[in-house]
Amino acid sequence: MCYTYIIKGKKDYYYCGITKDINKRYAEHNTGKSKSTRRNLPYSLKFCYENSTRSLARKLEEKIKRAGIRKWYYKNIKYGNHDNMVITHLIGNTEK
Repeated sequence: MCYTYIIKGKKDYYYCGITKDINKRYAEHNTGKSKSTRRNLPYSLKFCYENSTRSLARKLEEKIKRAGIRKWYYKNIKYGNHDNMVITHLIGNTEK
């Protein structure tokens, strides 16, 4: 399994990535261990989708990034309907 995820930091900063261990990766973002996200702490998990392969996770990540992470999130998750793609049991902070 591999997860495609979106996190939101302060100043309305959105980040999209993939990982095999969402709990570990989320903790890395929130402790400043990730160079690309350490400036916008703290983060909240906004979207997480479990893919069956790394290839599928990467394709979804690329699709989200091409559309613009914030724009894709608002269109498909916050104001859209993305058919049970948000995994709410992983981390307590998964509000839409």
